[in-house]
Amino acid sequence: MGKILLSNSEVKHLKILHKRETNRKLADRIKILILLNDGWNYSQISKILLLDDQTIINYEFRYFEGGIDGLLSFDYSCQFSNYWELTNY
Repeated sequence: MGKILLSNSEVKHLKILHKRETNRKLADRIKILILLNDGWNYSQISKILLLDDQTIINYEFRYFEGGIDGLLSFDYSCQFSNYWELTNY
């Protein structure tokens, strides 16, 4: 898979979303994306978030397939809701 390359404004926006997020799973997905962007590997992330490597790989894949909206969607049928608009940011 490719490397995650987020702009500074995207990282800032994700940190704001993370701070507002009440769902722990979605908060973890946001953290994973930021940590992958910072160059952390699967093993490091899985250790600090207490997740297995495959979960992190799956979330990374969802990001590459559907962007932020895909990553933060619970809809696994690839019909993504627009999370950005739903957060009113």
